[in-house]
Amino acid sequence: MRKGEKMPEHQKQLISNSEKGRIGTWEGKKRPPFSIEWCKNISLGHKGIVTWNTGLKTGPLSLGHRKKIGIANSKPKPPFTEEHISNIKKARAKQIMKPHSEESKAKMSAKRSLWVLPMKDSKPERMMQIALALNGIKFEKHKVMKDGKGFYHQVDIFIKPNICVEVDGDYIHGHPDKYHPDDILKKGLSAKEIWAKDIRINHKLNLLGFHVVRIWERDIKSNVQDSLPSIMKLMQTNSEVMA
Repeated sequence: MRKGEKMPEHQKQLISNSEKGRIGTWEGKKRPPFSIEWCKNISLGHKGIVTWNTGLKTGPLSLGHRKKIGIANSKPKPPFTEEHISNIKKARAKQIMKPHSEESKAKMSAKRSLWVLPMKDSKPERMMQIALALNGIKFEKHKVMKDGKGFYHQVDIFIKPNICVEVDGDYIHGHPDKYHPDDILKKGLSAKEIWAKDIRINHKLNLLGFHVVRIWERDIKSNVQDSLPSIMKLMQTNSEVMA
């Protein structure tokens, strides 16, 4: 047959019939692993070969195709054997993780600092933002603060020139009226550890010249307007100093 020609159906049937009942060389045996030289030869042999689907775009799957995939995935899969689990552990043990260079660490840190986490504002944050907007107060949300020495923190709301507003969730930050110091909260931290962390962040921001206002979720939901006077007082003090 010439390259590119399709095999006739009768020839396919002849090959199929001749193969029926034949016992393969490795029937019931475990094939030995390929040698390093053999693997290199296979790799060299495949170099430069253009596969049939190179550059082709597959269209959306049909409804029937998707149903078949769904049925196949819904079937319970047999558990791994002990030998399989042992082989996975051995393979992972051989993996050597190279440490990142200082340049690579700096690039990753710079990219992480641009992430907005969480991706959606919480309900108390949105309520606070609306209240500030209704009172004509311009602000920037999720602004990253750095000190150039490894500290960076994303404040919930920033008001120029130097006011940081943190909207603290009652559970995430451990409201002292609801939780005891030894209560375990988010990420397995105790309430007192979370309070200590918030104090450290406040201290760092103060050293950078920022005023920090922390407002509890409960107070915002009770009456968000009652949370504004402390912010407006700081804004007035700033304007008087600058004047």
